[in-house]
Order: sequence, then structure tokens, then C-alpha cells
Amino acid sequence: MKKYSGFTLVELIVSMMLMSILVGIVSMLISKPMQAYGNVVTEERLLQNAELILTRITRDVQNAVPNSLRVSSAGDVLEIVPVLAAARYRISGAGALDFAAAQSSFNILQSYTDLSNTLFQSGSWLLTNNPDPLALNLGMPAINAPENPLQAGLPFRIIIYNTGQYANQNYTQPLPGINIYNPTAYDGSLGSYPPLGTHVITPINAGVVFTDAGGGETTISLIDTGTEAPLSFQFALPSPKNILYIADGPVTYACNSTLSVITRNRDYPLSMALDSQPYSQDPYYDPSWAAITRILGQGVTDCSFQYEAQPGQSTGLLSVQFTMAETSVGTPSQDPGQPLANGVRIKIFRQIQVKNAS
Repeated sequence: MKKYSGFTLVELIVSMMLMSILVGIVSMLISKPMQAYGNVVTEERLLQNAELILTRITRDVQNAVPNSLRVSSAGDVLEIVPVLAAARYRISGAGALDFAAAQSSFNILQSYTDLSNTLFQSGSWLLTNNPDPLALNLGMPAINAPENPLQAGLPFRIIIYNTGQYANQNYTQPLPGINIYNPTAYDGSLGSYPPLGTHVITPINAGVVFTDAGGGETTISLIDTGTEAPLSFQFALPSPKNILYIADGPVTYACNSTLSVITRNRDYPLSMALDSQPYSQDPYYDPSWAAITRILGQGVTDCSFQYEAQPGQSTGLLSVQFTMAETSVGTPSQDPGQPLANGVRIKIFRQIQVKNAS
């Protein structure tokens, strides 16, 4: 009688159970390192995204008009006025800027070529976008730019010695004439100086024409954007370093807790009230705003800004903190994705020195 060799049913079941246990142990030993590696990769990606956000904020803050930084009362919005170009104005001789009287033109000690290159490389929306609809968004007449937009009378803002003073501590009451966020001319609230009716920033209806004055200088002429006639204007305070700044408007960084994102908003006019700016709180579902809103980072929670500066000091300190979280897959142009409940999260904190000397 022929004998057959093999496994009994009991042996087969036992071996399968032992194999299952062994596979389970091995998978547990492998899955934890794999999960840890995945978490490290995710953390590195989140850190890179956070660094991009902080780099952009740092660059804008350190290139802002002195004393233009302010933070909302809730700490969720940061606003600044970026500098497009800076130059020294002439203080004597032909083309000098007179702080004792109103005038419609003066010279700066920078060549027209250098100034043109700086302004065109600044990314100003006045030079990169069609000025007609933007002028209308600002409540101004449409401007038909000639071949050279620097001679079109576009509404650049010229700023000299912005002191940035407020009547309170929460940046809601900028003082007239000496704070760029208050459009009202100086009213004598601090005494007889500065002169009544003066300001540290040119008015919204002032167009700026840049022309070559020769000798390494540029002439800045102010015109009324409605009539295109020369516009006389008197600056309130001379700069200790004889420096003026050219800007085109403010920029805000806003923490959006609903979408868990940080946005950068631009192309809107200066306003006294920081907590009611005309940028969109929802960059996906609200197309009615005039400002251009861009999402800098998603999965951002616990976001806040804090600014410390003492009157008269040349520096301030901005603290930025937020949490970057792993997010779900969103829908392009509709949803940036939401933080995962059990996903990787990292806390970010950065302090940025703010230069306020002008």
C-alpha cells in the first residue's frame, strides 16, 4: 500500500496561524518607522510652506513705509504700505522742495533712468495693470496712459516723514496730517506745527508725473487727476534724512479662520479703519471686492500678529505665530482643504524687526 506524505489539516491551520502572527508582528515593526518617516516628510513640507509665508511677510514688512505697520484689534490682520522707490529730495537751489509753502513740482536726487528701472521692477499694480479700471475702483476718473506711464499722472502716493501717530493704542484713530491712513489734512490738534492744511502724503486726487531733470535728477510734478491741471500741495514735515517714499497703496496679510488660510491682499485704497478693509474674507466665493487676494498658505490655524513699538523709537518688533496643519485634498478655485483632525501639525513663531526711521 502506497504512503502519502504531507500536512494534516491541523498542522496547516497551526502554520497559517503562526504565519499570520509573524506577518502581523513584522508589519507592526515596519509600519511605525514608515509612519514616522511619512510624518518627517510632511513636517518638512509644512516647514517649507511656513518659511515661504514668513519670507514674504518679512520682505514686505522690512520694505514698508516707516510707521505704516498696524495690526487689527483682534490680531488677525496686519497692514503695511510697501515702498516702491525711495530717494532724497533737493533741499536747496532750483527744484528744491519747500516745506513753508505749497508747490506743484520739485526735484529728487536720483536719475530718471534709475528711478524708472526701480519703479518698473517693483511690481506696482499701477504699472503692471490697466490703469483705467483701477482708477475707477479708487473712485477716480479713468486715466489714459501714454506710451510712458511714468508721465501719465498715475495716482502714485508721495510720502515724507510719516510719524504714524494715533489717538489711541489700537490703531483705530490715526491722527490727521501726520498719519498716512488719515486722509484729512492737519487740523491743529497737536499745536501750531505742522502748518494747518498740510499732510505727510499726497492726496488721492493727485497724479504724479516723473520727468528727466538732467544732471542725475528727476522732477516730480503733481497734477489734479480730474482736470490734469497742476496741483499745489504742502508737505507737513521735513524728513531728518531728506528722504521721500513712492507707494501705490497698502497691503494686508489676513488670517482667515474659516478657510484656515493666510491671504495677501493689495490694490485697494488707504482707509482709516483697519478692521473694515475692502478685501475679501473669502477669496473663493466673493468676487465683489476690488482688492486682489492671494492665498499664501493653507492649513493655517491659531494665526495672530502682535506689534510692539514706542513713539519716537526707530524700530519696532512684529511677532507672527500660527500653526501649520496637514490638510485634506481641496478643490482648485473652490476649497483649499481643511486641517486633518489627526494630521501632522507644527507651531511657528517668528519675530521681525521693523525699521521706522525716515
